[in-house]
Amino acid sequence: MSDQTEPPAKVAATQNPPVQPPPGTAPNPPVQTQPAPNQSGQSKLEQSPLKERQDQLEQELNDLENEVIVAGEWGIFPERKTEAGAPQPGGIHSVLADAHKALDDGKLDDAQRAILRGRKELNRAETSSWNWAINNQFGFLAIVLTALSTLLIYKFVFQMWLGLRGMNLLHYAAFAGLVGAILRNLYWLQYQTNRGLFRPRWFTSFIVAPPIGAILGWLVSLLVKVTVQAVSKDSVETDWRTISLLAAFAGFNWNWALRVLEDAAKSTLERVKGKSSAKKES
Repeated sequence: MSDQTEPPAKVAATQNPPVQPPPGTAPNPPVQTQPAPNQSGQSKLEQSPLKERQDQLEQELNDLENEVIVAGEWGIFPERKTEAGAPQPGGIHSVLADAHKALDDGKLDDAQRAILRGRKELNRAETSSWNWAINNQFGFLAIVLTALSTLLIYKFVFQMWLGLRGMNLLHYAAFAGLVGAILRNLYWLQYQTNRGLFRPRWFTSFIVAPPIGAILGWLVSLLVKVTVQAVSKDSVETDWRTISLLAAFAGFNWNWALRVLEDAAKSTLERVKGKSSAKKES
């Protein structure tokens, strides 16, 4: 036959044109087909536990590396490398490299075994180092430095210079700031030793913390007294308990004390500028 017919799909399209909705009506929403089972939805559910486990192992490896770095600062793990720059086999740095490689390759079981080997090696090395043990398990040197710094301030500042002794110290804001700084040192020490991350570079802060706390406590007490007198416009004797409490908190939280002093300085400067501009206008 000479006449060629159209393909069936095309003929069906010409015979049954799509039905258009009446004017002014919204078109029918498209039909959403449900994904076939065992496709992307199920694979995501299957991958979720694996992803959580991988994130957990990465966090454990990161914590282990931080402890190894701190142990290296105490001289426990001097990193030894080959001529090519890679960690020498057999050391803890080689174990950490194996754990990283296993995580990158998706071998989570091998990564967990490597992390456990590294943790075992770290614990063995730490317990065999007396220097690390007395400072990270007992905080010996940090406590001694805090006590020496406190005794020097008490002897030369409070007793010899100010002539304060016994119960008279409780009414002095600088002593309350000193107490707050001691509390700051002890709190910071227990927090870092519990994590095994106490570093020898922090010994200086345990020496200078008591005098800094005493100075900040004294400055905050002056600010409180000046503020009370400015508000009441009269000579008012503030309660020493309130001042000591604020001074102790200033010695404990240096950032808070500095913010309070900064806000007071800004407020004073704005008040001085306002008075000077008012005099110029008059």
